[in-house]
Amino acid sequence: MSLVGPRPEVRRYVEMYRQDYQEILKARPGITDLASLKYRHESEVLGRAANPEEEYIKNILPEKIRLNKEYLESSSLLYDLGLIARTFGALFA
Repeated sequence: MSLVGPRPEVRRYVEMYRQDYQEILKARPGITDLASLKYRHESEVLGRAANPEEEYIKNILPEKIRLNKEYLESSSLLYDLGLIARTFGALFA
């Protein structure tokens, strides 16, 4: 595990999007990533949903996959340092 990288997903969700996760799971997982920052209040979003499971599968999970792929395309030391800074900013805001 590293500081920055795609966060692992629950196996049953990986199975639903196997094609997408083949690429994502090759990367070293991290403590923080773009999806963690965007969905840091995920439980609140799901708490407001009429069907939290459906909301997660149809809306949140595809966006997390997109963000993970974006990270894989953009990752560099400078990019990772920026994500670490944004994570600390979110923690202390």
